[in-house]
Amino acid sequence: MTSPIVIILAPPDDVHARTVGWEIERRGGEAVILDTADFPTQWQVSLSATPSPDFTLTLADGRRIDGDHVTGLWWRRVSAHRIPDEVADRKHREFCRDEARALLDGWAYALGNRVMNPLATELAARRKPYQLVMAARLKLDVPVTCVTNNPADAAAFDTGCPEGTIYKVLTGTSFQFTETRAMGEAERKTFDLLRLAPVIFQQRIDGSPDVRVTIVDDRVFAAELVPRHPEAQLDWRLDMTVEAQPHDLPGDLAQRLRAYHRAMGLRYGAYDLRRDASGRYVFFEVNPGGQFLFVEIQAGRAISAAIAESLLGGEPPAAGL
Repeated sequence: MTSPIVIILAPPDDVHARTVGWEIERRGGEAVILDTADFPTQWQVSLSATPSPDFTLTLADGRRIDGDHVTGLWWRRVSAHRIPDEVADRKHREFCRDEARALLDGWAYALGNRVMNPLATELAARRKPYQLVMAARLKLDVPVTCVTNNPADAAAFDTGCPEGTIYKVLTGTSFQFTETRAMGEAERKTFDLLRLAPVIFQQRIDGSPDVRVTIVDDRVFAAELVPRHPEAQLDWRLDMTVEAQPHDLPGDLAQRLRAYHRAMGLRYGAYDLRRDASGRYVFFEVNPGGQFLFVEIQAGRAISAAIAESLLGGEPPAAGL
């Protein structure tokens, strides 16, 4: 009898991928970690639509994996496709990358709910304005927010926040760390720059340390994040020594977060919340691919095991191959 197989897309040195792979194999499955930088030159995908949808993977050593043996695909960390130097023309190299990504994405879309996260929902859920609107619709507590590239609207919003304003980017950058920052006089003098790039402005929420909630399908793992450095009070990521401690969510909040998780179509999500001075839990954002091992190790939350169990068959495919 063939062991169930889980495909993990990640660089070979990704410690999260290797940890989940170990959890998969100790449960009798097989984890195959593939680096997308090696696609299409080192491993291949063959996908057929008729007479019945199916796919086959061919690995660098020649081994072939049939789709009906694959219970899950973890879209962990993807890298740009590495096209060999023998394709010298820049336009030809771009074409090769585009074609490779089109097949890889199409394969993942076709796998439907066997993917963590399904690709369409992953792409949508990365957009912070969408996250915030959906959270408000589902009655989660969200900071008063304005996402804008209009200088006048930003100035009016800032004036209307007597408790203070914070600002943050909509996307990350490869050239600098983009943490949450408090609005000051220097920033107020640069509102005109919003015409070049929009910004998220929010009411400042002070109170207890942040709470990181990791949800795997319907399983909820919560931890309180306690920073030691005063510079990290607005953004715990600025403190490399931040401590994750066990935290128990109120049952009704856990249920509302599960409902949000399902409404967003996610199978995995790392949620950032904060309790304000009154004890109210305020939703900041969800990271569909957020790190979790530091929470697992320090707070004793079995997140890797939950991911492994889900990928081995905890969620049957709703549609797809």
